[in-house]
Amino acid sequence: MWLLTSALLSLLCLLAVSEACYLGKHNAYNIGHNTDADNANGILWRRVRDPGSDGGESSVSTISNLFTVGDSNLKGGCASKLGVMDEWLKEAIQLHEAAKTAFANYKTNKALAVLVNQYFGVKFDVATDKDKQPTFSITDRKSRKMWNEVGDRISRVSQFLSGAGLVNPQKPGEAPRVFCSGDAAEYVDWGDVMKDKYGKDVVLERDENTREPTRYLTVREARPEMAASGKGSAFWLSAFNGYTYPWTLPSPYEKQICGPVKTITRYALTAGRFLPIFISEDVEWGDTNRHILFCPNAFNPGSPKEGDPHSYPSLAQAVSASNYPTGSKSANDVALDRILPVSATFYHELYHLTDDGETRDPFCFLANGFRDTADQLESVLDAAQKQNEMLTINPETYVFFATAAYMNLNAPEGLDPVVYVGGVPMKVSGLPF
Repeated sequence: MWLLTSALLSLLCLLAVSEACYLGKHNAYNIGHNTDADNANGILWRRVRDPGSDGGESSVSTISNLFTVGDSNLKGGCASKLGVMDEWLKEAIQLHEAAKTAFANYKTNKALAVLVNQYFGVKFDVATDKDKQPTFSITDRKSRKMWNEVGDRISRVSQFLSGAGLVNPQKPGEAPRVFCSGDAAEYVDWGDVMKDKYGKDVVLERDENTREPTRYLTVREARPEMAASGKGSAFWLSAFNGYTYPWTLPSPYEKQICGPVKTITRYALTAGRFLPIFISEDVEWGDTNRHILFCPNAFNPGSPKEGDPHSYPSLAQAVSASNYPTGSKSANDVALDRILPVSATFYHELYHLTDDGETRDPFCFLANGFRDTADQLESVLDAAQKQNEMLTINPETYVFFATAAYMNLNAPEGLDPVVYVGGVPMKVSGLPF
C-alpha cells in the first residue's frame, strides 16, 4: 500500500479545510488557532465542557458514571469488566482529543490537513505565504457539507463523554445501558409470542364468554418488515423487558447474538429504539435508550500480526520509542489498520450510540462478519477519494482518523512525527508541500 510520489502530489488538489469549527476553543495539543475562526466556533457550537480539556479528565469519566451498568446478577452484565472498560474509556478520550485537535487545526497544519482529506474526503485549496508556509481552505460546497456533518458527529461524542448524555434521548434522564456478553440477549423465533414491559404475553383476542386468550401477538406480526427480509433476528433482553433486532450472523451462529471468540462474528452491537408497530392503549412495551452490547471478540480480539481488527495492545505502546513508525519502511511501519487499539471497538460504538438517526456501518465489515482490516481501510480511503458522503456516518472512519491523528500528535521525543497517507506512515517532512 506504499504510495507513489504522483499520488502524494495529488494531495495538493484534494485537500480541504473549514472556516467554522463546531468544537469551540478546545486545543488539547500546543497548536495555534485562527482567532477569527475560534470566535465563530464559540458562537456556533459549545454544547458542553469536553472531557480532558481545561484541567484534565472529567470527573464523570468512568463507565459507571456514563452508562447504566447493573449489578453482578445482571445477565450479560459488565460488573466484572469495569476495570478493563475504564481503560477503554481513557483511551477513547485520548483518541477523541486527537480527533478534535485535528478537526480544529488543519488550517495551518499540513499533516492534519492531509488526515482530514485522506479519511473524510474534504478538499482543500492550498495557498502559501511569503515564507512558503501552506494554508488550507475549503473549495467546494460538498466538502463544506461533509465537514459540517463530521463536526456534528464529533460533538455528539464530546457531549456524551462529558457526562451530558445523548442528543435527543429516547428516555431522557436514563443513562444508556451497556452489556458485556451475549448472555444478555435470549433468541426468540419470529413465531414466538411477544411480551410486554412486564414480561407478559401480549393478547390480541379473547373468548367473548370466558375471556380466555384465543390469539396472541407474534414477533413476526410486531416486526413484519424485519421478519420478511430474512436478514434479521429477534432477541429478548430481560434487563429492560424489551427486544433488539440485529442482523443474523452466518451459519451456524444464527441463534446467537455474538458467537464465540475468533470466529466470523460480532465485536459489538449498538441497538436503537425498535418498538413494535403494534399500538394499543392496553399494551406497554419495554423501552430504553440506544445501548451497547460487547461480545467476546471485543475483549479478546486476537493479534495485530494476524490482521485481527482492533487488537493492538494500547495507544501508549503504539507511540513508545521502540514501536513508533519511522516513515522509512522499517519494521515498525505497519499500516494504520494494524495499530488500531483494543479500545477502538468502544470508540467505534460511541459513534453509533450518539447517533439519533439510522446508525449504519457502510464501510466497516466487522458488523457483517468480516475480519480483514485491510479491506476496511481500503474501502474508507477509496470512499474518501470519491467524496462518498456515507463516510460521515461510518464510525470506523472516525476510528481511523482519530488513531492517525493521535500517532501524528504524540511522536516520542527525538523522533520525526509521521502522517498516515494511504493508510501508511510517512514523515511529515516528506510531504510534497
